[in-house]
Amino acid sequence: MTTNIEHKMKHRFGTHLSYSFGSFFDDFIMTAFSIRVYHFYETELLLPGVFVSVAIAIYGAWNMFNDPLAGYISDKEFKFTRKLGKRFTWFILNSFPTAIIYLLIFLVPGNNTW
Repeated sequence: MTTNIEHKMKHRFGTHLSYSFGSFFDDFIMTAFSIRVYHFYETELLLPGVFVSVAIAIYGAWNMFNDPLAGYISDKEFKFTRKLGKRFTWFILNSFPTAIIYLLIFLVPGNNTW
């Protein structure tokens, strides 16, 4: 039995392409960061790769619960999110702590290689 299903794109090709480029650059940055983290911990700190893999697995398990919770909280409208929007306010509030955490990934106690 053959069925003809006409598929209509809801958005223009340029819109799909722009989202694809955004995803490509996001994936590129995340991959470059992952390679740098593995390299740093294995060659600079001489930590076995198994430990790095376990840490990343724990991080993945943390995200399994944390990401839906963050999405739920950011979907709710609060008094302080009305002016700038629901998501943008959270981006601004979390930018400084994220920068500090990113820095702490490469600052290891007892290893002053600055």
